[in-house]
Amino acid sequence: MADRRPILISAYRGLARVLTPLFNLLFLLRSRSGKEIPVRKGERFGYSATPRPEGQLVWIHAASVGETTSVLPLIERLSAADLNVLLTTVTVTAADLAGQRLPDGVRHQFVPYDAPGPVNRFLSHWSPDLAMVVESEVWPCMFDELRRFKTPFVLLNGRLSDRSQRAWARLPDVARHVFRSLDLVLAQSDADAGRFRRLGCDRVETPGNLKFDADDPSADPAEIARLSTSAGGRPVWLAALTHPGEDEIAVAAHVLL
Repeated sequence: MADRRPILISAYRGLARVLTPLFNLLFLLRSRSGKEIPVRKGERFGYSATPRPEGQLVWIHAASVGETTSVLPLIERLSAADLNVLLTTVTVTAADLAGQRLPDGVRHQFVPYDAPGPVNRFLSHWSPDLAMVVESEVWPCMFDELRRFKTPFVLLNGRLSDRSQRAWARLPDVARHVFRSLDLVLAQSDADAGRFRRLGCDRVETPGNLKFDADDPSADPAEIARLSTSAGGRPVWLAALTHPGEDEIAVAAHVLL
């Protein structure tokens, strides 16, 4: 944890610091498309209007809806154990889900931009006793600052593709510095675990995929009955969580079917 910061990490931090004012423009553009909440802009720059609660605090970062859903059972267990929990997300949809599903007393905030100023302000304010990020949320400034704060740091439900592993491996000093910031990686699979080990993670375990442990979401029985009646016994298929361009692919596949 005490090894020197690689030159490229220092350069990344310096560039991120210089570009931080431009995040105001990025926030404005994203707000116009509904991807940010204007009144919560300060959170993206590391500011919080919510005071830190007394006692131990666990910080969990989940980027979007899928990652947030997967850690809800864990958050419920931590909250039931009388631990303070802070959840951060990137997307507005994940924030909406958090507002509906988080237990009483669990706080939500948008994650700060990955630059030294915002991340440092965030960590100085919340001072988490344990930090956890979900799946593949790897941000150099965030990881570097958590190392500097000496915060115990875990990657939950860790996922790393072959392509990402090869990309990081091209910068071995940077990869080693970033991934050794993690005290523990809980990988989804043995293949993911191997990739994390090759990038320098010292302690990697494979407990399985958190998403398979989550409870099925609740559904209105009357709505289920209505949809079943509408289908009339015909085969049904679903294209969910599609990205731009994928709807057209799904429609073409439907025509072929």
